[in-house]
Amino acid sequence: MSEMSNEIFSEICKIVGNENASMRKLDREVYSHDISPLPGVFGLVFDTLPDIVVRPGNSQEVSNIVKVAYKKQIPVIPRGAGTWGLGGAVPAFGGIVLDMTRMNKIHSIDKDNLCITAEPGVTWKKIDDFAAKNSLGLGAYPSSAPAATVGGWLGTGGVGLGTYKYGGAGDQVRTLEVVLPDGRIIETGFEKVANNSTGFDLTRLFVGSEGTLGIITKATIKLRPKPKSTNVFAFDFSELEDACMSIRKIVHSNLRPWHLGFFDSDHYRFLNLTENSKFTCDFKIRLIIVFEGEKEIVENECNICKNIIEKCKGREVDKEETIKCWEERYYEFRAKHLGPTVVPYEVFVPVSGIKEAIEQTEKLAKSLKLTIGIGATLCDENTVALMPYYFSDESKVVRFLSHLSFTKKLADMSISLGGHPAGLGLFYAPFLAKRANVLELMTDIKCALDPKNIMNPGKLIESSTRYGFNIPPFAFRAGLEMFALASKILPRQEIKMVENKEGKET
Repeated sequence: MSEMSNEIFSEICKIVGNENASMRKLDREVYSHDISPLPGVFGLVFDTLPDIVVRPGNSQEVSNIVKVAYKKQIPVIPRGAGTWGLGGAVPAFGGIVLDMTRMNKIHSIDKDNLCITAEPGVTWKKIDDFAAKNSLGLGAYPSSAPAATVGGWLGTGGVGLGTYKYGGAGDQVRTLEVVLPDGRIIETGFEKVANNSTGFDLTRLFVGSEGTLGIITKATIKLRPKPKSTNVFAFDFSELEDACMSIRKIVHSNLRPWHLGFFDSDHYRFLNLTENSKFTCDFKIRLIIVFEGEKEIVENECNICKNIIEKCKGREVDKEETIKCWEERYYEFRAKHLGPTVVPYEVFVPVSGIKEAIEQTEKLAKSLKLTIGIGATLCDENTVALMPYYFSDESKVVRFLSHLSFTKKLADMSISLGGHPAGLGLFYAPFLAKRANVLELMTDIKCALDPKNIMNPGKLIESSTRYGFNIPPFAFRAGLEMFALASKILPRQEIKMVENKEGKET
């Protein structure tokens, strides 16, 4: 876009105002990474630095910007709060980053039809708090709800708190307003009723598309009556086998927890290094369960659940510590404050394979000399979203690159157990190539809706370099395997955490 930058920038400024567009180097660098900073060497392959950063204020402004980009064939990358890692909201080869957080209004709440309509830059916690004033609430929301935006979580098709009972991101939506690659604005469904028996489910098409098919500019989200009673409790397990057995027995019962998830003890050890955290860590797995609903029903479900867990050798955590654990639910990566980069990854495995998945994850981390923590959320009776995270130092380029092989091996592990990896972002997209039977169809859909390939390009099925050629998925994965060998050969990298006020460090 080089020689035309000033002309295009002038056009965009006329649309959003000079104060809402920038070509300043510092501003552009802020948008060249997400929660996981990338080493400078990536700039040799991917042009992660946007040419222009824009903060649109409404749907029409988004439409007008996209029309300019469509005409000039310039990449457009929508961005929420950037709370996910490794390149989902980062350019593959420059272009225009649309920071959607200025579009943060709640338009309306329909108490009779149990739904709320909001713009994509509103955080999920703001929506839940607003609904609570009307004795309503969200069914499910991301664990990063205080920061995660509506458009961001819907764009990734994520899972989170409440998913076990109410489903993932796509299950929370009635309809979306979407700007298509040519600038048209469409409505995907119906505000007050479900989108049943109406042809293709367009809402579901855009949820999880990561901005590669269009840009979400408004969403009507389902609400539920605020529960009369909520009970949170936690159980510790000394043995992984006992924790996994407990989970299997719960999902095979008629119990319906609102949330069911767990963390390993290392996760809490990392939290203990941060300010104001003091958790016990004399366990292998800590299971956290939440029931909500009518008081009598909740009490009954809790008693049945506790009986199941105690028979599996689970020890109930005292109430004070349980409450502390629950208050930390929004801050899974608080350990990022300790200094080194925290790199998360997510794979989905069947409930029957939880034990093997955790054992293989730990074995893999040890072989690659990584320091990790593990968290997980039960998506439904069959599926576990397993999210290990590791510490690395992006300033140590070779070491950091070698650590990226961890994601590739986790992806392979999930597939071997009958699950699948998350296939999002600049670095995760190539893992979708494992779905060979639908790869061609996904490509056809992308080409049909976005023939000029301007919508968040390089994120669907293969990574695209700044020089215009794609890295085939098999080559990408082979490269990560080579990095894995380097990690095994290099000595273990000792990462010194920043001390907190109590002088703790690792």
